[in-house]
Amino acid sequence: ELLDAIGERLIHAGVLIVVTHRPEFTFSTGSGAHLTQIPLSHLGGQESIAIVTRVAGNKPLRDEVAEQIIAKTGGIPLFVEELTKSLLESGVLRDDGKRFVLDDPLPPLAIPPSLQDSLMARLDRLAATKDIAQLAACIGRNFGLQLLSVVAGLDEVALHSALDQLVEAGLIHERGMPPDITYEFKHALVRDAAYDSLLKSTRQLNHQRIAQTLEQDFKSLANIQPELVAQHYTEAGLAEPAVTWWQRAGEKSAKLDARLEAIQHLERGLELLSTLDRSEARARIEVDMLMVLGNAIRVTEGNASEHAEELFMRSRSICEWLGDRDREFPALWGMWSVAMARGALAKSIKQARNVLVLAQEMGKPDLELEGHHTLWGTFSLTGDLAAARHHAERGIEIYRFEQHGDYGFVYGNHDPGVCARYTNAAMLWLLGYVERARVQVEDSIVLIGRHTQSVYIAHGLMHCCMPYMLLGDTTAVREILARVQPLAIETTNQGQTSECEFTLGWALAVDGEYANAIAQMEGGLADQPPAASRYYYCYFLSILADACYASGQFDKGQYYLHQAIEEANASGERWWEAELHRLEGHAHLLTSSANQDGARKSFQLALDVSRAQGAKMLELRAATDLSSLLRDQGDRRGAFDLLTPVYEWFTEGFDSTDLREAKALLVELS
Repeated sequence: ELLDAIGERLIHAGVLIVVTHRPEFTFSTGSGAHLTQIPLSHLGGQESIAIVTRVAGNKPLRDEVAEQIIAKTGGIPLFVEELTKSLLESGVLRDDGKRFVLDDPLPPLAIPPSLQDSLMARLDRLAATKDIAQLAACIGRNFGLQLLSVVAGLDEVALHSALDQLVEAGLIHERGMPPDITYEFKHALVRDAAYDSLLKSTRQLNHQRIAQTLEQDFKSLANIQPELVAQHYTEAGLAEPAVTWWQRAGEKSAKLDARLEAIQHLERGLELLSTLDRSEARARIEVDMLMVLGNAIRVTEGNASEHAEELFMRSRSICEWLGDRDREFPALWGMWSVAMARGALAKSIKQARNVLVLAQEMGKPDLELEGHHTLWGTFSLTGDLAAARHHAERGIEIYRFEQHGDYGFVYGNHDPGVCARYTNAAMLWLLGYVERARVQVEDSIVLIGRHTQSVYIAHGLMHCCMPYMLLGDTTAVREILARVQPLAIETTNQGQTSECEFTLGWALAVDGEYANAIAQMEGGLADQPPAASRYYYCYFLSILADACYASGQFDKGQYYLHQAIEEANASGERWWEAELHRLEGHAHLLTSSANQDGARKSFQLALDVSRAQGAKMLELRAATDLSSLLRDQGDRRGAFDLLTPVYEWFTEGFDSTDLREAKALLVELS
C-alpha cells in the first residue's frame, strides 16, 4: 500500500528506497528507469562454509561433512544454519575441544533431505517442548507469553522451561521484559514446520482454544484486532463465529479508513457466510456486510464503481426477500449514489424520489435527511436550482452533528451536513446570493473541522472547492488543496489526487499562467481512475476550454468545449448549461471571421437557459456579454436596457468580479 501510495511520485524525487522481497512479489507500480530489481543468488561454497563454521562455534567440521551440507542445502542460508544445527544436535559429531570429529562413517540418514525434515528432526529431539512449539505455531509467528500461558494451561515454571529450551535451540527469539514478554519464531519456515506437523483435527482444536481465549480473557486485544479472532475461528472450521468476527474486523477497518483491509476482511467473511444454511439471520448479516463493503469499494475504485453498484443491488434484493425496509433504505441510497456518479441523472432522479418516499413512509426523520440528500445532490446537477436549495436547507434543518456526523459510514463516505452546506453554497451563488454563498461554504469548513477521519475531511474540503471556484477565491482554493493533497495520498484516493491536480490548474489559469494551467488541468483529467465520478465533468471541461481560448489555443478550446456539451447532453447535467452556450458565443467571436450572428444567438441562448433556471449569476454573465456585443454593433441603448434590470436585481456581492464588470459596462453605456 505504501509503494502504491508513493508510486510514480518518486520518479523525479531525490529518494532511494531499498526493499527486500520474495520472488513471487510484484510491484503494482510497474517498471521503469526508476525501478531496478536485483535478484539475490544463492550463497557460494565459501559463504556457506563461513555460516557452518559460525554455527559450530567457530570450530571447523571435517571437509566431507561440510561438503555434504553445502551440496544438500543449495546455498540457502536458513537451510545451511538449520542443517548444521541438526547435525550437531544428533550426536553424530564429537566435539574434541578444537574441532568436531567424525569417529565413524557418516550414517546415510544423518543429513535430512530437506529443510522441512531438518527442522522437524530438531523439534523431535526437543520432545518435551515440541507440543509448546506446535501450539505457539497455531497462534502465529509472533506470540505473547500471557496468551500462550492461558491457552497451554501449564504452570509458569514448566512453560518457561519449555520456552527457554526453544530459545536455547535457536528456534525462537525472546523479546521484551516480564510481564509483556513476546516470542517470535526465528523464521516463518520454522513456524510452518511446527504447524504442519500437527494433525488437522489437533490444529483446529488449538485454533478454537486460542479464539475462545482471546474472546473471553483478552477482550481488549480482541477488540483492537478482531481479525485475529476471526482468523483463528476460520482455521478452527467454525464458520458462524468467524463470520461475526470478520464483520467486526471489516467495519473497524472501514471506520479507520483502512479500506483495503476492510475489503479483505469483509470478502473473507462473506465467503464463509455462503457456506452457512440460508436463513433470515444469515441474510441480515449478509446485507450489513455488503453495505460496508460497497462503500469501501466506492472509495477505493471510485464513486461510479460497477462492483459497488452490484453489491448494493444484491443487498436490496436480499432486503426485498426479507421484507426489511430498514436495511433496504441504505441499499437503495447506494444504488442512487452510483447512478448519479456515473452521470445517469434521469435514472438517479427516479431513485432519489423513491429514497425520500421510502423514508417518509417509514416515518423516520433521520432517514428523511438522507432522502433529501439524494434530491439536493441530483437537482444541483440537473439545474433545478430552487429545488436543490430547498432540499439542502431541509437537510440543514434536520441535521445534528452528534446524531448524523458519522452517517457517511453507511451513506456515501461523507457527512450529509457538510454536503448540504457546500451544495447550498453553490446554489446560492448561482441564484445570485453571493455573500450568503460564502457564509454557507465557511460554515461547511467549520463543520469539517469537527471530524477526525481523513476520508470525511478530504471529501468535504474537496467539494468546498466548487463554491470557492464559483466565487473566484483562489486563496481559499489553494489553502484547501494544501490540506487535501496529503490526505488523498494518505488514503490512496487517486480520484481526489487528480481533482487536486486539476483544481490547481484552475487557480493557475485565474492568475494568467495559462501554459502551466492547461497542462495541469489536462493531467488531472487524464489521471482520473476509470470509475471516477462523472458529475461536474462538463464544468471541468468548460474551464479547460476557457483557458485554451484565453491562451490563444482556439482549436484545443473548441475540442474541450464540444466535449463538455456532449457530456452535458449525454448525462443531463444542466446546471452549467448557460455557461457552455456563453463560451460558445465567445468562440464565435474568436474565429477569423468573427461570427457576430452566431455569438449573439449563443449569448441569447445562455440568457434564456439561465432565466429558466433562475440562475441570476449566469444570467448576469450572459447579459453582460450580449450587451457588450450590442454595444460593439452600435446598439448602446439596447445594451443598456438589457443589462440594467439584471444588474439592479442584485442586493449583495457587489465586490465580485462579475458584478464589477457589469457595473463598469453600465457606466460606459450610460
